[in-house]
Amino acid sequence: MMFLLFFLLSTEFSICTTNGAQYNRDVAFDGTNFLVIWEDHRSGTALYHLYGSRVTSSGSVLDPNGDRYAAQNDTVMDQSIAWGGGTYLIAYRDHC
Repeated sequence: MMFLLFFLLSTEFSICTTNGAQYNRDVAFDGTNFLVIWEDHRSGTALYHLYGSRVTSSGSVLDPNGDRYAAQNDTVMDQSIAWGGGTYLIAYRDHC
C-alpha cells in the first residue's frame, strides 16, 4: 500500500507490504503524527479487517504493516477517521 502525504512529505513510501489486498484508506493528523487506516485482506479469507499505522510528519512508519483495530470476525467497510479532543475517532460499517 502506497500513500502520499502531500502537504508534509514529498516522497512516496510503503506503510503496509503484507500479502493480500489493502483498500479504502483514510488519514487523520494529531498535530504530531498521522494515523492511516485501511481495509485489509491479509487473512486470506473473504473478510476485510480494519488496520492502522502511525506515521511521523517526517515519513517514518511507526507501526510497519499496521495494527489490527477491530477485533470482530466480520468484514469492516467504509471506515473514516478524525482527530479531536485529544483522541482519534474511527467509525466503520460492520458488514455481517
